[in-house]
Amino acid sequence: MKHIDKTPYRSESGEINIINRVQGMLKYGMTWYDRVKAQDAVAATLGRQLGGQFVLLQNIVLPGTEIDLPLVLIGPPGVYLINALHERGVYLARDDEWGTLSGEMFVPARINQVKRATTMAKVLQVYLDRMGYKGFLVEPVLMSPEPGLHIDSTRPAVRVVMSDAIDRFALSLLQARAIFDVNTVMDLEHVLLTGKSRQAAMAEEQKAGATAVSVPGSAVFLPEEGGDGTLEFAFTEEAETPPASLEREGLSVSQDIPPESARPKKAKKAKRKKIMGLTPVQLGIVIFLLLCWLCVLLVFAGWYFYSIGWIQFA
Repeated sequence: MKHIDKTPYRSESGEINIINRVQGMLKYGMTWYDRVKAQDAVAATLGRQLGGQFVLLQNIVLPGTEIDLPLVLIGPPGVYLINALHERGVYLARDDEWGTLSGEMFVPARINQVKRATTMAKVLQVYLDRMGYKGFLVEPVLMSPEPGLHIDSTRPAVRVVMSDAIDRFALSLLQARAIFDVNTVMDLEHVLLTGKSRQAAMAEEQKAGATAVSVPGSAVFLPEEGGDGTLEFAFTEEAETPPASLEREGLSVSQDIPPESARPKKAKKAKRKKIMGLTPVQLGIVIFLLLCWLCVLLVFAGWYFYSIGWIQFA
């Protein structure tokens, strides 16, 4: 299996050091590193089972958008949006609900992983439709490599795969009817990484030096009235709780693609200056934590020196 990892803050050797881990948690949420580890475990298990005709994209950002997707598996049977879980305990997946049981009462979880997976699959489906790849459905999958997680599912809106069934999931893909050939798999990989089909890329290379023109079938995302002009689904804790539909998210996708001249121009967002790779807010949090640590250290040092008699009060 071909594995393309675009996880931020990961070094070329595949490691995430403590500094990068803190930066990632500050930017994407406190559970970011746990989610990445769950993705790595899923990728390793799938990689042992699936052959070279499959491609797994990890933490990619859809070109031209601010939408990041955790795991996208492309192969002859189709396209799968995999939401890798890091939770432990007993959870219930009922239709589009996700939560636990408190006695006999169903308690919704703070992060609805079912809706998160279905929303990301819908966004990916719309993106591929606009790129001209139609006639198939992106299947959302909840997958857990954690043996300490048990999911009791009742007609879930997504495919649920627990840790002891990942191998069987991979085997089912190898035995499934193929709807894509090798070239289509490569085209889908190229589109999700670059935003252009391989044919369009080759055509642009042949027209080197010519004025760039818009490629038919390119994705165009337009906001609803009152929106800020972007389609966002960031890989953060705040964005992990998507509503049931894109309309409730305040997002819409244009049904007809207008010509470039007719599209409304978006106001450019002011880029935040970064210091040592951190935004001012993140740097402020780090400085606050360091000051707290220094205060605790000074209090402890004062108590220690007082106890041994080095400091005396009149």
